[in-house]
Parts: sequence; structure tokens; C-alpha cells
Amino acid sequence: MKKIFVVIFFCNIFFTIIAQEDKREIEIINANFIRTTAELGPSVRILVGQVAMVHDSTTLYCDSALFYSAQKRVDAYGNVRVHRLHNWDTIHLYGDTMQYFGNTKMAKVRNNVILIQDTTELTTNFLDYDLNNKVGTYRNGGRIISGEDTIISQNGYFYSNTKDVFFKKNVQVYSKKAKIFTDTLKHNLDTRISYLLGPSEIFSDSSYIYAEFGRYDYNEDRAYLSRRSTVINGEHSITADSLFYDRHLGFGKGFRNVVIIDTVQSMILKGNYGEFYEKTQFSMMTDSALFIEFDGTDTLWLHADTLLSFI
Repeated sequence: MKKIFVVIFFCNIFFTIIAQEDKREIEIINANFIRTTAELGPSVRILVGQVAMVHDSTTLYCDSALFYSAQKRVDAYGNVRVHRLHNWDTIHLYGDTMQYFGNTKMAKVRNNVILIQDTTELTTNFLDYDLNNKVGTYRNGGRIISGEDTIISQNGYFYSNTKDVFFKKNVQVYSKKAKIFTDTLKHNLDTRISYLLGPSEIFSDSSYIYAEFGRYDYNEDRAYLSRRSTVINGEHSITADSLFYDRHLGFGKGFRNVVIIDTVQSMILKGNYGEFYEKTQFSMMTDSALFIEFDGTDTLWLHADTLLSFI
């Protein structure tokens, strides 16, 4: 019985702490002018001039505001700034207007919105940001800049804790090494790995990639692709059900239903495992390997266990 009593006791303490946190009020720190009106009622205060308010670890600044104390809600207008420090992580949020709901810690920021966390900057005109869970959602267009990477999309879902961002519609990724154009993308701002979740095109100064599923590592300059992907480099291409490509080394290898095409030599290699080296233009095919050479009039077909092609 004593053990049961101790467990219940600590559970009661735990729930009491949560209840106390939920009851924390929004405090007015500063305002040049404060008043109420009969139309709005005594629980709604009008704040004007250098407004500053605090709720938990969140501080709000603006030019003017309507404070609905009974609802724990603030409608902020003009030069809105929000700073939240939580577990040594700081979020800075700016916009023209904002609705802040204290019960859920949800901030709805509109027009000229900027969210800054560490070296990441998100800009949009529409942002709903959950300050409690640190999750932001934007619609009608947004842009994220993180280091040397810039990502633009119509819709976005930014998870500040994990640095994961889900992008939807008209997604464009720009970095020094590659550009990606797709419709659905998941990207991690720390690892700089993009996960392709739909038809995607990847451009670099030396190659073109088409893929429908896979991931691209910007740090390593490597692509891991599936669902019938293609890499094109000049007059050479490799297509396969699963494909690995290292742009720095100029090396690609494919698995299952592999097709390597060399339009300079009028040559096609087919098989279930193939490799291609861009710098030496060396190709290898094995597992049901087939060599096809065509010159416009005649076609040569050659079957073998393993086929090699080089200039």
C-alpha cells in the first residue's frame, strides 16, 4: 500500500505542475497608453506605443495591441517581434500583424514574416507557428535560407526541434553544387540531405538526374535513387531501377534493368548490374549482359556474362 501511495503522490505533483504552467497569465510589461472601452468590455485592453508583453518564456513587442485577458489572446499590430528562449534555443519571429493564443501558444503571423533560428531564416507572408512544439506552417509561398542552401516552395512545414522541413508544390532547391526542382521534398537543414518524394530533376554543372524517389546528399555530392532513375552526363547516360551516383567522382552504378547509353560510340549496354565512370568513359555490365551497337544501317547484338566498354 505504501508503494501505491508514493506513485499516486508523485503523479499528483506532476499534474499539479502542469496545471500551474497552463494557468500562467500574459503580463503587460510596457505600453505608453492603456485603456478599455464599453464596446469591447472591461476584459479587453487597448495597448498603444512601445508595447511589451511576456508569457512564459515568450516576449512580444509591437506598436499596438488588443489584449483579451479572459481568453489569454493578443492581437498585435505593427513591427511585431516575438522572442522565445526554451532549453537554450532561441526563436526570433517578426511580422506586421499577429494573433497570439496563450492557451495553445500558437502565433499566427501575417505579412513580411521572418523566422530566425540559429543560421536558418524563413521568410513568408503567412505563418502559423506553434511556439510550444516549435512547428511552423506556411502557405502561399515561402523561402528558407540555411547556410549556402536556399529552398523555395508554395507550402512548407518546419520542425525546429529536428530541423526537418517538408516542402510541397513548386519546390526549388538552390546550392553551390546542385539545383533540385520537384513537387514534394523533405530536407534536413543540419545534415543537408534532401529526400525526394515525387518526380524530381537535379541539375549540376556537369550532369542531369531524373528521379521519383530517393535522397541527395549535398555534403557528399551523392544521390541514392530508386523507382527508375536516370543520370545523364554529356553524351552518356545510365538508367536503372535503383541507382547510386557520386557526382564528385563521376561514378554511377545501377541495379536491375540497367541501361547505359553512349551516343558518341552509338552503343547500348543492358543488364542487371552496371557501372559507368565519366572521367575515363569506362562502362561495365554483368548479369544477363547485352551489348548493342548501331550505325544507322546495321545493328550488332552481343550477349555475355560480363561486358566492358571503354575508349
